[in-house]
Amino acid sequence: MNLYKYGLSFLAFLLVACSSSDNIDLSTPDLTTVITQEESVLDDFDADVAFSNFEKYWNSMMKEDNPLTNEELILTYNLKQIMDEDFNWDEGKGGYFYLDEFTCYEKVRGTVPAGYIDENHPVGLADPDAYLPGVFWGFCINEASGEEIYSYGTPFFQNGEWWTFATTDIYSNALEDCRKIYDTCKTFVAPFATRRKIVIPDDYIVNTDGPFNEY
Repeated sequence: MNLYKYGLSFLAFLLVACSSSDNIDLSTPDLTTVITQEESVLDDFDADVAFSNFEKYWNSMMKEDNPLTNEELILTYNLKQIMDEDFNWDEGKGGYFYLDEFTCYEKVRGTVPAGYIDENHPVGLADPDAYLPGVFWGFCINEASGEEIYSYGTPFFQNGEWWTFATTDIYSNALEDCRKIYDTCKTFVAPFATRRKIVIPDDYIVNTDGPFNEY
């Protein structure tokens, strides 16, 4: 909070300092007014409350929990094991799958973008020991258009289909809607993702029916 406050005060100073010499007014009353206004705005804003309010709003938007069956979890984990065999940090290569006209590639190196998915990941619901099943998975590229979307969470099998969570614009008004409920509401700069059907390459899918080995 203190860094945020000092940052805005410093920005106000820069705006004054960078004005042309003909328009500069260095009189004490005006500068005091600027500082007082900045401090008033900052004193009324509590970032912790703002972020907490958005979390409460987003939790109210989450879809009903839908855990995998044991058979679905076995197929899901078998696919993960097969994809892990393609994971090569040195070459920067990992697993892949298809989402409509996009090809999704697993992110291998570097930091991973944050994001919000609109339901608790089914793998985590079926396996309480699953390690962060809903975190960023990779980039989906449309080679024809150059469009890019993000994929979140372990690809999973449910209701006879393969799924991922892919970024969407259906929640573009989420922050504005949150502010209609809470006076103070703010979110991290992160995309929103929802469930989408995917196609698993034949080289992977032919082996997912085998016995599951704990990893």
